[in-house]
Amino acid sequence: MWYAKNKTQLKYHPLYSPKKIDDLNLNLYRFVEEKDGTRRILSKEERANPRLIPAGARIYRIGDLTSQGSTQGSSSQPFEFEGKTYTLGKNSHWKTTQAGLRNLAKNHRIQSTRSNIYYVRFLEDFPVNQLNNIWTDTGTGGYNDPKIYAVQTNTKVVQRCILMTTDPGDLVLDPTCGSGTTAVVAEQWGRRWISCDTSQIAIFLARQRLMTAIFPYYILSNPADGVKRGFQYQSVSHVKLRNLAFDESPIQEALFNDPIIDSTKIRVSGFFTIEKFSGLRDFPEHLVITLVSRLQKDGISFPDGRQIAIVNVKTNEKGAIQATGEIMKDGQQKKVALAFNTPYNPLGSSQVTQTIVDAGRGFELVFFLGFHFLPETQTCIQIQQNHSPQLALISINPEILLEELLPDSKGNQIFTLVGRPAITLEFTPEKKQVHVEFQGIQYFNPFSDEFYSLPSKDMAAWFLDEDYDGHTFYIHQCGFLGRKNPWLKMQRQSRRILEEGDFQRLRSLRSNDFPCYKGQKIAVKLFDSRGGEVSSIMTL
Repeated sequence: MWYAKNKTQLKYHPLYSPKKIDDLNLNLYRFVEEKDGTRRILSKEERANPRLIPAGARIYRIGDLTSQGSTQGSSSQPFEFEGKTYTLGKNSHWKTTQAGLRNLAKNHRIQSTRSNIYYVRFLEDFPVNQLNNIWTDTGTGGYNDPKIYAVQTNTKVVQRCILMTTDPGDLVLDPTCGSGTTAVVAEQWGRRWISCDTSQIAIFLARQRLMTAIFPYYILSNPADGVKRGFQYQSVSHVKLRNLAFDESPIQEALFNDPIIDSTKIRVSGFFTIEKFSGLRDFPEHLVITLVSRLQKDGISFPDGRQIAIVNVKTNEKGAIQATGEIMKDGQQKKVALAFNTPYNPLGSSQVTQTIVDAGRGFELVFFLGFHFLPETQTCIQIQQNHSPQLALISINPEILLEELLPDSKGNQIFTLVGRPAITLEFTPEKKQVHVEFQGIQYFNPFSDEFYSLPSKDMAAWFLDEDYDGHTFYIHQCGFLGRKNPWLKMQRQSRRILEEGDFQRLRSLRSNDFPCYKGQKIAVKLFDSRGGEVSSIMTL
């Protein structure tokens, strides 16, 4: 069911599926015309097993040649067929004229019974069924898509909804992205799309599906105008009584779910961006109170499962420090400055600088707690970690914005320590090219002044921007490292284009060599298995 303010703006394309003999209602299609023109009723055995119907025979059904309502003219006159005259009952008329009836008879499209004549409708007159409200073929996963998300929508269901209600070039909005099924389907069928989610795991999975997807190449209706003119579609003839009665060409029904494919080409996803923002305009006054309360209750979580408590957490209304607290370090209580970032802007370097100034000499540690962070900010924090005051980034789970949905218990991972990429750069002897080696994700424990690493086997992916402009992270190279190979489908279908080694590199911890120059900035992003993201910027 779908809605619009103006009904005329609604768009609907009927979708069709092929009529299959095994699925036919053979109590309706109960006649057969054999090769020699002989017509008979299907036998009981043939209805039970349609495979027994002789090859080349044509299955058909019969339909009414009359309609209700009286008319004037030839459509209300008696008609003679095979030496017998057939008359109409009261308040009825033929569906066509006398000339039309004669044409039907000439084309062997009339069949008589003892008291009436009927129109012969062969299965191939319209070899497809229009999909209705009952979909019996969507009970299992669509197109063998592996289930990677708890509430992953069946691909076939989403595809039908999009094909019924949109054209290529239209914009599809999915406010509940999940694993990205809507985005993947829209991308395959040439629709523009926007997909939203608060979960970093959902966004990561959607991005992975899009980046590793492979699609058929549909032939464009007008290549010069691009996808907005649509595709070339397969079509079927829809032979109607009128066509046979008046020697008219049947109409062609476009199969919007069956575009013509260029089998010499394959297609991958087009460009798309990942952007973070919030609909909140101001920092809600109650949010700081909520964050302080949950921080005192839950503490800070580490990727290895440990949790560290912060006590005596109090709000602070002066400067860039919104709250203060204490932690146990070296057997003593140490003061911590807490700077919360708004949900609708990433934590920037200017806020970091101001917070350090406000902290002065009164705090040994400064924690920056935010919903997302700029790569520059993460790099700034990483540089400062060995100095005083010590700095740490803490990621806030965005689900806290819906506090009433969170379980009110200890152990929730609301606040998680953010790490940094552990990488090395390897230059070629002439230093004209360089590649990146990824060792894992490194974490600085501000409670013990120690570093520890999340091993590379626990990494989910890495992205590399070879020439970072300071504004937009552009993925030049990437690697997906999970247990399951997301490139497998693409690997199987592109063997003529890419070699096996190309895909092995997409699963490795080493980037390809790329050109470098003095002063060049490169940026990297690493993801753990929870979808957590860390980034860093380096100047060569």
